[in-house]
Amino acid sequence: MRRIVCGVVVALGLSVAIAAPAAAYSGTPVSSNWVPPVVTPYTTSYVDFGGTTLACVGAFVVKSGDDTETQVCHVTPGPEATISPGRFSGSPTGLWPYGVTAGYNSDYYLKSGVALPAASWSIRSFSNGDGTFTWVMRSTYSQ
Repeated sequence: MRRIVCGVVVALGLSVAIAAPAAAYSGTPVSSNWVPPVVTPYTTSYVDFGGTTLACVGAFVVKSGDDTETQVCHVTPGPEATISPGRFSGSPTGLWPYGVTAGYNSDYYLKSGVALPAASWSIRSFSNGDGTFTWVMRSTYSQ
């Protein structure tokens, strides 16, 4: 009998815990000023430091107070470039997988001919085992 009573109490407690948040939700958004972010996908390719070729797909996200860019690039090192795997970051400048210290400009805006420097950026560089690399890059921009 004790197990049945405990089971009923636990079941009632869970149903109250689950029902309480649902009852508290009024159906209106937290802020009536909320605007969904604008996400723009893009592709780009270019030659960078030491003849390195980058082919990238990414998304530029614009939302109030925080513009971000996330992209994944297939990187083929050029004849004068040595690339390392690992984590790299800057705010606004920092060490790149090439071994040089530099800032980062938006690839999304560079396609339009505008150099927009990132406030901060990060790169995760992975070796593909065939001499090429994959970079996962994220950057933020001040408005």
